[in-house]
Amino acid sequence: MQQAANPWDLSARSASSMDEPQPSSRSMNKVKPDKMQRAAMQSLAEADVLQLLLQQVFERASLDGVLIESFYLQQQIHWEIEKCSSPRLSSPKTMRTMRNLHKLLTRMSLKRMIQFIQHSPVRDHSFLDDVQTQMASLRAGTSDLSGVRLAKSVWL
Repeated sequence: MQQAANPWDLSARSASSMDEPQPSSRSMNKVKPDKMQRAAMQSLAEADVLQLLLQQVFERASLDGVLIESFYLQQQIHWEIEKCSSPRLSSPKTMRTMRNLHKLLTRMSLKRMIQFIQHSPVRDHSFLDDVQTQMASLRAGTSDLSGVRLAKSVWL
């Protein structure tokens, strides 16, 4: 008698599962932001939206075992954050909003997350498309950092 594989067993997840939503106790129907969540995303500064994206890339890459392979992508997002206007201190309300949006993004598929972020103040939509393509193509053991321009220090 064979046991069915547990679809939420992280060790059995394939490297191409970056597009799948993370396991949750909620139903696995399409996660759609409500009106308040959409307004909250649009109210954030571009740097805050990119920070949310960076967190998602890091967490999803960690879960899929492609953290090293995602290093260059994470670095690109850092560079985009640096291009934004000077950093400012986030208010407690903004931090709470970002925490709530982070929870929402965690439940979304990669494709839906990128679509949602495209309705935010991020100016370069082609960059978001590139992020989606790179995340979907990450495979364990395929990192080659020899030709990659590396920063002197990276804070993740």
